[in-house]
Amino acid sequence: AGDQMILDTVEIIRSNIRRSDSICRWGGDEFIVIIRGSEAHAQVAIHKILDQMEWKNNQESRGYRLSFSYGIVEIGNSAQDTVDSIISAADEKMYRNKMSKRESKQP
Repeated sequence: AGDQMILDTVEIIRSNIRRSDSICRWGGDEFIVIIRGSEAHAQVAIHKILDQMEWKNNQESRGYRLSFSYGIVEIGNSAQDTVDSIISAADEKMYRNKMSKRESKQP
């Protein structure tokens, strides 16, 4: 079921980003998605991904639910924008996103 979850996730992400954008499996169930354009453009793509995951969760009965936590980082022209610093910033934002989802589910 874990492999199918990864495949379902990749299918949904790919269907909601442009061919000029990129997706990379970072490890386990973590992905890096590079969306060219502004943060607003990335937000639109993220919401489409979330909506399609929710639709798929409601349409199919499986032993798991698809979910998606994310961290958006806009890359500038700064010399301080290294690959490591960008991934670290995105990971921190993703962690905060994930924690806020958990907190909102608690009674």
